[in-house]
Amino acid sequence: MVGSIGGGAFSGHIDYVIGLFAAGAEGKKGTGPGLKSKIGLIGIARKVFIFTMVAVSHLIDGVLGDSHLFRDAVAYFYMANELLSILENGARLGAPIPLVAR
Repeated sequence: MVGSIGGGAFSGHIDYVIGLFAAGAEGKKGTGPGLKSKIGLIGIARKVFIFTMVAVSHLIDGVLGDSHLFRDAVAYFYMANELLSILENGARLGAPIPLVAR
């Protein structure tokens, strides 16, 4: 997998793993709920929805003529969303985040 779909899959996996670390760290500090299977299941459901939207947009592109316009637009949108989530999870872990990104 290369390109927009590969980048989206990679950023989605990294976001989920860093989210697990952040939830575990918050649970140990007592500032958050910690690792909860219900919250994790909701996170997985969100990722499945994202990949489903990318797949549907790919099908739409196939019907309209193989330009990959919709697929790439949807993939880049969700990739940007995942990168913002990675930044938020990094801040939850205590990583220094620039003021512009907060």
